[in-house]
Amino acid sequence: MGENFLHEIVVETVGKPYGLAFLPGADIPAAPENETRWREFLLTLSSKTRVLRDEDGTVGIPYRDGVWLRDLIFADDVRSFSVIADIREVRGSVLAYGARVRNRRFDHPLKIAGSLAAPQDLFLDDPPPLEIGGDVVLTDVKYPQELTVPPERLLGWGLRGGARVRLRRAEFVFEIEHRGEAEAWVLRDARSGAVFVWGGERWDPSDRSKLAPELLDEILARMLRLRKFLGLSGDFLINSPR
Repeated sequence: MGENFLHEIVVETVGKPYGLAFLPGADIPAAPENETRWREFLLTLSSKTRVLRDEDGTVGIPYRDGVWLRDLIFADDVRSFSVIADIREVRGSVLAYGARVRNRRFDHPLKIAGSLAAPQDLFLDDPPPLEIGGDVVLTDVKYPQELTVPPERLLGWGLRGGARVRLRRAEFVFEIEHRGEAEAWVLRDARSGAVFVWGGERWDPSDRSKLAPELLDEILARMLRLRKFLGLSGDFLINSPR
């Protein structure tokens, strides 16, 4: 006789219980503890991420054979970051806008195909074994001077060299800069080319930061249009040094 599997999880929100069916192939053994674990996990998620319409039209919990099949979005009021141990891969991004700490029960390896978005506090906590295919997004940091997560923590949370650190008002490439015989991880502004170096407590601007040539050209072109619009003389602008 074959093993019995869970077919549905009943959750209750605002006093109204409703059932969420598993997609075929989920194969979660039918045991009370598994049903409880999945109910608690699903209640930490945003309602829009709990179900998926499969290719054959079946609607159900977007999980099959260890894989979460879409973006994994936590509810905004969830402060503890935890992914159920059955999930080993997320085929999308993980969005945890309210998470501040990692739940210590979350210690299994997890592969995220997309990006990981969360407040800075979460990235200051000890990471689980993560692999991220996309970027790290710090949802509550506007400028690099406000960023206090060291490069070792970014690496621990799965960020790869060449990937991006995205803030609310800036975007940076996380890369190695060679300084003589030494190497240092830096954040390079994806648009301006400005470089920020870890100074022990925060990311400080490097004295060798400069605007990227293509951005200089764009600024000059806009200033030329402004000069013509205002009817200013040609000496209003200096030529580009390049």
